[in-house]
Amino acid sequence: MTKIDDIRATVSFDPVDVKADHESPSASGSLLRGLSLIEALAEAPSPLLLVELAERVRLDSSTVYRLMQTLCVEGFAVRLSSKRYCAGPRAIRLLSNYHPVNSLCNETGTALRELRDRVGETVMLIIFVGAQRVIVAVVQGREILSPSYETWLRTPIHGSASGKIMLMQLNAKRQEELLGPPPYCAATEFTVRDEDVLRAQLDAARACGFTVARDDALVGMTAIAAPITWNGHSLGCIAIVGNSSRLGREIEGTIGAALRETATLIVNAAPSVRTLANFLGA
Repeated sequence: MTKIDDIRATVSFDPVDVKADHESPSASGSLLRGLSLIEALAEAPSPLLLVELAERVRLDSSTVYRLMQTLCVEGFAVRLSSKRYCAGPRAIRLLSNYHPVNSLCNETGTALRELRDRVGETVMLIIFVGAQRVIVAVVQGREILSPSYETWLRTPIHGSASGKIMLMQLNAKRQEELLGPPPYCAATEFTVRDEDVLRAQLDAARACGFTVARDDALVGMTAIAAPITWNGHSLGCIAIVGNSSRLGREIEGTIGAALRETATLIVNAAPSVRTLANFLGA
C-alpha cells in the first residue's frame, strides 16, 4: 500500500469546492476521490487509460476526467502521449517499497556510490515521467546540493543536463511541443535560447553519449548526464552535479565516460529496469 495517509489532511485536489467551504461534504468527497486516484496510479504496474482508472476507483469517467485535470496540473499525475496516466512527480514519494522506482533505487545504490567515490561529486538518479524529470536518488558528494535542487525538476528543459537527455531522444515535433517557439526562456544568462545552438548541442550529445549544462540552470553549477536507455527508450539519466570550477571543460569527457559506464551497468544488472520501463509506459 502507498503512504496516502501522510497527505490526507493537507492536500486539496478540487480548488473550486475547497474555496467554497473547506469543511463541506463536496470538498471532502473531492479530496477522497483525488486520493483514491493517486493511490490507483501509484499501485498500477503500468500506465492506465481513463476508463481503467474509472473502473478501479468506481467512479464515472466524466468525474475521473475532471479530477485528473487538477491532479496533472498539480503534479500528482502525468498524462502520457498514449493517453494513459501514471503517477506524477509529487506522488512518486508515495510509492510502496516494492514499486519499480524504489526497487531501482535499492538496486543501483552501490553503483551510484562507487561513481560518487570515483568523481567526488554529487550523483543523481533521475527518471522521466512523461515530460517531467524526477530525482529519485541522490548520493551526496563534497558539496550538499539539497537547497539547490527539488525532487521535481522544473528548470527549463533546454537548460539542464537531464532535460537535454530527454530532448535528444525525441523527434523534432515533440521537441517543439515541449520547447515552444524560440527564443527560449532563460534561467540564467548562460541558458541556451537559440534554436540552432540548442540543436547543435543535442547533435553533439548524441554523438558522445552525454550532455552538459554549464551554468544553464544555476550560475556556478555544472551538471553532466548520460541516459538510462531500455529498448531504445530513455527512462531517465544519471547526472553528476558540482561546482563549475571543479567540473571544468577539460574533464567533461572523462566524467561523461564514467556516467555512460555506470548507466550501462545499471541497465544490465538491475532487474527493476524492465519493470520501471513498463511503469513509465516505455
